[in-house]
Amino acid sequence: MWGGASTLSTATLPNEKKSTNTSTRAYVLLRLAKGDPQRVAQVLRHKPGVLMADPLEGPHDVIMVVEAQGKQELADFTVNALSSVENMLENVRLMPIHS
Repeated sequence: MWGGASTLSTATLPNEKKSTNTSTRAYVLLRLAKGDPQRVAQVLRHKPGVLMADPLEGPHDVIMVVEAQGKQELADFTVNALSSVENMLENVRLMPIHS
């Protein structure tokens, strides 16, 4: 069972690389036409800027977390990672709101 919010914010998930303490992060949901979500996630994990990539059950096949020093670098890392995904039907990019 997960602990309180402070436990979640400092925990490193099993397939997550250590964060570089930058504040620009994007969450990307991928839907594939065909292919192996586990293999896609494995390839994405080795791309620059990708902190985490995991296969999913549900309407999306893979989730990827990308982090960078700034928005332009984040966009570059995201495009680079997505260019390696074959048979992608859709990607949804989500960026957190910082106040």
